[in-house]
Amino acid sequence: MINIKDYPLFIPPEEVNSQKPREWSYTQAKIYFDWFMSIKDHRVEYLLTVFDEEFSSDNEKLLKGLGKKVFETLQIAPFSTDESSGKVISNKGLAIAADISLLVSKLIIKNHPRLKWRIVRTPKRDLSFHLPAIFNFPKLGHLELMGGSIVNSKAILRGEETSDVWWRMFKYADDVLKNEDRK
Repeated sequence: MINIKDYPLFIPPEEVNSQKPREWSYTQAKIYFDWFMSIKDHRVEYLLTVFDEEFSSDNEKLLKGLGKKVFETLQIAPFSTDESSGKVISNKGLAIAADISLLVSKLIIKNHPRLKWRIVRTPKRDLSFHLPAIFNFPKLGHLELMGGSIVNSKAILRGEETSDVWWRMFKYADDVLKNEDRK
């Protein structure tokens, strides 16, 4: 049986781990991208196994059910720590936030197979510059959910977000894409 407290950290390759993505060369961004593409499905499978969930055709049930479990898990050590300013997400909590964003991305791509993973190359001021993102997304061009998942996980710890946040992230993207398909 897998112990949730042994949840693996989300540690990028050594070649890029000491710099922020916006400081990477394109070669470094490609190293990260190749690593990311090689681990994303395994991390989603691990996330589902640890939380005793399975893929289903009911995305709402999956994301709301898993969201409740992640919400509760983020509240405890080693996924967060109690500081004088309140709860602070730990590296293990960040790993779960990253992995649930990979699941949301996978479900969006499953519903809309025209979407593809690519590296954000422009503009340089983009928060996701040099990071993997889902491309061919209407109006925005791309969608990078990991940053949003991390921000929302921190908001959960501040009491500002609910457990259905990942369902809402999925629903927003899915609705935008469905509306675009109708045009």
